[in-house]
Order: sequence, then structure tokens, then C-alpha cells
Amino acid sequence: MFQQDPSVPTADADASRRNWHRRRGAWAASAAAVGLGVFLAASSSGVARSVGSAASSRADTLVVATAIPPASFDPIQSDNSTVDMVSLAAYDTLVQYNNQNQLVPDLATSYTTSANGKSISVTLRSGVKFQNGAPLTASDVAWTLNRTKKLGTDADSYISPYVSTTVVNPTHLIIHLSQPYTPFIPNLTRIYILNSKLVEQHLGSNEGQTWLATHDAGSGPYEL
Repeated sequence: MFQQDPSVPTADADASRRNWHRRRGAWAASAAAVGLGVFLAASSSGVARSVGSAASSRADTLVVATAIPPASFDPIQSDNSTVDMVSLAAYDTLVQYNNQNQLVPDLATSYTTSANGKSISVTLRSGVKFQNGAPLTASDVAWTLNRTKKLGTDADSYISPYVSTTVVNPTHLIIHLSQPYTPFIPNLTRIYILNSKLVEQHLGSNEGQTWLATHDAGSGPYEL
């Protein structure tokens, strides 16, 4: 069970940037709780801030305590509730749920499904930055979806009919499906968009899974 530590910032401090949907309601922090402590440092204007000593970074650090540490924090494992909680703070998604449990755009400003239900045209917010200052573009969305499908594990189950993505320009893409799939857009709340260029520097032999186990490559308000 999570308990709130009043000395640790909560998601409310970031309400102007992200509307925390129903799963974000499970967030809590406690330095005193027994279990694994996951430290997330706040980012400023999309550019990551380094974490110093516990005393100096406390004001900008969210501590998540859990009794069962996950093997990896790669967001492709977002079906693991602990990984998902951390990913919610470190990454952004195309869509999300608001406090009224309504599906609303996040990185996307709009999306339109074709008449046959097999393609989804998405327009992205411009000016979004990853934590290292790199711009988030349609290419990163396509890369993330392609990686998820290629690895074929965990989060891939959320987007099973996914085939490919056509990048039209930096803020416009078209997602292609093998068949109509009503849960596809709601399931995008579990597909966390990766900084493709950053992960490509650490691909190794497993599409960056080893590196992402202990690092993040997101655009969310916190970083590991």
C-alpha cells in the first residue's frame, strides 16, 4: 500500500502539463515505506536535471516505494503495474484519460479513424521536448510502435493489429492496422513514446532493453 509523504511533490504539481488519468490516481510516495525506492527527478522545461545529494534534490524528487521490484523499467513492460507507475511520470503517450475517465489527447492534438477502421491519422503537439532537449516528432512515435511490434512482448498485446506507421511530417502520422480494432486508441495510453535517437545509441543486441532497464528516454515531467 502506498502512503503519501507530504515532503515529496505529487502529480498535482504538474497538473498544468499532464492530466493524470485514473491510473495516475494510484500514485503515492513514501521514503519510510518498506520496499524498493524508485527515485524520479523532476525535469525542467523538458530538459533533464541531474540528481545530486538526497538533501539537495529532495524538493525535485518523487520517491515511489514498492515491495516487489520489477526486473526492468523499460516502458514496453507497462503491463507490470510498477513499471507503469514509473512510466506515467517519465513518459508521455498519444492519448490519456482525464479525471472524468474520458479519453483525451495528450501528445496528440487530434486523431481521426478511417471509414474502414484500418488507419488512424494523428496530429501531434508541436514543440514537445524530450528530457535531453531533443524534439519529439512523428518519427519517434513510429519508432516506438515499430519497436513494440518487433519485440512482440508485453505492451505488444495492446496493439496486436498494428502493422506500420507512415510519417507524413514531424507532427503528422498515419497508423496502419491489419483490421479494425476498437480498443487500439484507448490502449495507446500504455504505449509510452521513446526518444528514438537516444535509445538507438544503446540498442545493443536487444533493441535497447538492457539500457532501458535502468534508464529512461521520455518527455515526461520526471526522469529516473
